Amino acid sequence: MATNHWLTGGGSRAVPNANTPVTTNFSIPANATVRRLMVRQISVQGYSTSTTNNGCTPMAILHTFTFTTGKYGFRSIWSSFHAVPWNVTYVVVGPVNVYNSWYNGGDAELGMNHRCAYGGLGAPAANLQYQFSSFYFQGTGQWVQSQVNWQVAVLYSL
Repeated sequence: MATNHWLTGGGSRAVPNANTPVTTNFSIPANATVRRLMVRQISVQGYSTSTTNNGCTPMAILHTFTFTTGKYGFRSIWSSFHAVPWNVTYVVVGPVNVYNSWYNGGDAELGMNHRCAYGGLGAPAANLQYQFSSFYFQGTGQWVQSQVNWQVAVLYSL
């Protein structure tokens, strides 16, 4: 009879620099079958400011799951871009215009729940790596405040 096991990881940090991945590794035991990949309890909040409209740029999050060892070594098994909606951008007109942007996204926009079947009887132990990267135009804006929170979960059966 198969038993199911969840592995979880995650964290909280400032929005990473553009194109800089944040990584979580999961050790999958021998003979296990990976059944589900989840990104949950994810949120992105940010506030940027600039003196030109070049600082008001869209942002996206790239999620990627890749086996780095084992039967499927160096195979990316799931990857997807998710847009981070920006709620408000406004301009304070004055001697020097100030452009302000607030970013906000949560599970509905950024989460994922993917069923799969990788591994099985005879499969060697493996490392499954989750990465997310933020993508935005560098522009002239400065992050005043930003925060990313996330939890990643992998379900496997033995």
